[in-house]
Amino acid sequence: MDMKKKIEATEHVKSLVAVAENFIGDRVLIFGASNTTLVEELVRKNREVALLDIRQSAFSKFKEFKVDMLLVQEGKEFDGVGKYNTIIFYDTMHHLQDKNKIIKECLKILKGKASILLYEPNIYTKLIREYDQFGELKNSMYKWSLIRLLKKNAFKVKLLSSEELISRKRKFKRFIISLQKMQIDPIFRILLIAIKR
Repeated sequence: MDMKKKIEATEHVKSLVAVAENFIGDRVLIFGASNTTLVEELVRKNREVALLDIRQSAFSKFKEFKVDMLLVQEGKEFDGVGKYNTIIFYDTMHHLQDKNKIIKECLKILKGKASILLYEPNIYTKLIREYDQFGELKNSMYKWSLIRLLKKNAFKVKLLSSEELISRKRKFKRFIISLQKMQIDPIFRILLIAIKR
């Protein structure tokens, strides 16, 4: 990644945290150890952060941060009941097979007034480039299937998606502009903030 793109990606993650900041609690669990800027930004904002991943190698780039690194092993249950008040899926939910089971497990892990932040790519981006209407329909179906799943599991969805964030509020505009700088149409990203009822 060239320097300009790296700076734009960093600014984008910072703007994402700014948009969601009021919904991010003080103890955060991040599914998937991949984005150092996200972790750095949360630590800078005095959040306690834990990273959860299935690959030990994923943690190597986080050694400089004061974060918990939790390795998930197949067949072993994750012991995190009632420890966190925010769970973040940053570009990871679409990789998970049984999304319903994962959301049910999240309910056990979350405590108090809790939230889940899902930031997802449109998994049909290549189709959109070739078949615009078809691609947009797929994006919408994926978004609404996630919303239904969250509602079914006792969550209230706060923000629907990035295309709906164009607002008078400066932090939302900054978020949209950061997407556009990276040449990503906002409709190709999904942002959901779900609050535990």
